[in-house]
Amino acid sequence: TEVVAAGDLEYQVQVNSGDEIGNLADAFNDMTGRLSRSYATLREEITERRRAEAALQRYVERLRTLHAIDGTILATWSAEEIARVTLRHIRQLIPCWRASLVLFDFEGNEATTFASLGGGESEWPTGTRGPLEAFGDGIEELWLGKIHRVEDVSKLPRMSSAVRTLHDEGMRSYINV
Repeated sequence: TEVVAAGDLEYQVQVNSGDEIGNLADAFNDMTGRLSRSYATLREEITERRRAEAALQRYVERLRTLHAIDGTILATWSAEEIARVTLRHIRQLIPCWRASLVLFDFEGNEATTFASLGGGESEWPTGTRGPLEAFGDGIEELWLGKIHRVEDVSKLPRMSSAVRTLHDEGMRSYINV
C-alpha cells in the first residue's frame, strides 16, 4: 500500500492464495487498476481543457483584432487609413508576406490599389491603377463573388505582369477575396 500511496498506480500485489488474503489482494489490485484508469481519464480531460482554453484565447485575440478594426472605422479616419490599419490587423491574424486591398472596377475593366502592406519593393502605392488583366486569372471568380486562390505561383500556366513582379520579389502564393 505504501507504493500505491506514493503514486505508483500500476503496482500489483502478488498473492497467489485462494483465501481471504488472496481475495483482498485481488480487490486491492482491481481498485488500483480503476484508480489508474480514472487518473488517466482525468489527465486527458485536463489536456483537452487546456487545448480548449488555448483555442478560446486565440478566438479572443481575433475578436480583439476585429474590435480594433471596428474602432478604426468608427474613428472616422479616411478610407485609406482604415484600409491600411485593417490590413495590418489582418496580417496579425493571417501571417503573410504581403496584404493589399485592390478595388476592382469590372465595368471599367480597371483595378486600383487602395492600400498595401508587406514584402516586395514594388509597393504598388495607393492610387496605382491598371487593367484587370494585370492582376491575373481569377478575375471572373471575383466577379461571381468567389474566392480565387493560387497555392503555387510558379505552377501557373501564365503570369500576369503584376503576378510576375510580385513572384520575382518573393511571392509564392496568393488569395483574392
